[in-house]
Amino acid sequence: MKLFLALLLASASLAPAANPAVDLSAWESLTVQDSGRRKPLGTFGHEVLVKLSGRDPVTLTDGSKVGGTEFAFAKFYATRDFSEEPIILISYRPLVERLGFDTSRKRFSRKELAGANELARLAQEAAALRQAGEPVPRLDTEAQTVLGRLQLFDALGSTAAFLMIPPPSGSPTGSPWLTVDQLPSAYPAEKVATILQDLRAINIAARNGDNKGIGEASQRLENDLRSLNPDVYPEHETTARELTFNRAKPFDTAMWLFAIAIVFLAAGARHGWRHWILRGGVALTAIGFAYMIWGLFQRVLIAGRAPVTNMYESVVWVAMGTILFGLIFYAIYRNRLMLLAALPVSFLSLLLVRSLPVAMPAR
Repeated sequence: MKLFLALLLASASLAPAANPAVDLSAWESLTVQDSGRRKPLGTFGHEVLVKLSGRDPVTLTDGSKVGGTEFAFAKFYATRDFSEEPIILISYRPLVERLGFDTSRKRFSRKELAGANELARLAQEAAALRQAGEPVPRLDTEAQTVLGRLQLFDALGSTAAFLMIPPPSGSPTGSPWLTVDQLPSAYPAEKVATILQDLRAINIAARNGDNKGIGEASQRLENDLRSLNPDVYPEHETTARELTFNRAKPFDTAMWLFAIAIVFLAAGARHGWRHWILRGGVALTAIGFAYMIWGLFQRVLIAGRAPVTNMYESVVWVAMGTILFGLIFYAIYRNRLMLLAALPVSFLSLLLVRSLPVAMPAR
């Protein structure tokens, strides 16, 4: 079956090379299970690329950029080899130096790291020290982190990393989703053939730069996958809401609004023409606060529970609470310094949020 699937997915290789400008928005709306949570492929690709390189998009050797969705699509269909692209992040400079690489760089290719035997040795040393209950040097800890990125990169080279198939109806609650290779063991041959045909149609359309074809084939695939088990496959509106949240980046938007507001409030005054600058700073703060409320509300709808269970959300609450009290005190005392004191705290909190995993819980 694996050979048959490989031939089927690769059969589009007779078509022209993949067009980097194709619109994969329909494909990224498909659902995959990852870390116990059902999420859009767009979210999955973004999170994977951030884990690997610390950013999305990432710049390749030819100067072009690839985003999370494009990266995940290319890995699933094996349409591009990223082994020689500087994608793997090594953020700790002493480790870069220890491995004998150029210390002015932070990202390296899989091929470059393949010969870094010292990396595996340091990771093994960290595991041994941790098992013995002894302190682990940061160099060893960072080596483990990088080794984990390499393992993730390698795992994405197989369709086994993409749990896109819902378990059959009647499966126990919380049953893991399946890979495409596991389809024949769980579903009738006619359903398997339909889904594989949808996958092949998406691949062919992408290689031909046919955005309409990608959209139509992706919609058919989504409907066919949902028909396998409608009780566990999310509705399109649910995944669309999460993708909208990802694109809007409400907390990033609020952070930059707060940064501008700091400048306005510092330059403003209660009297004269600078009064309008002061009002502008207050308005920007209020708009940023509204973005944060909207962002938290969207997380409630996406996750199905109150946003109070992880570090990401805790830091967001700190930022929002600080701004809320700053706005209240300003409204009461009309003292811009109170609001000006709150803004840097919220800005720095949201800056910290950018480095934390989004951490949507399982549903």
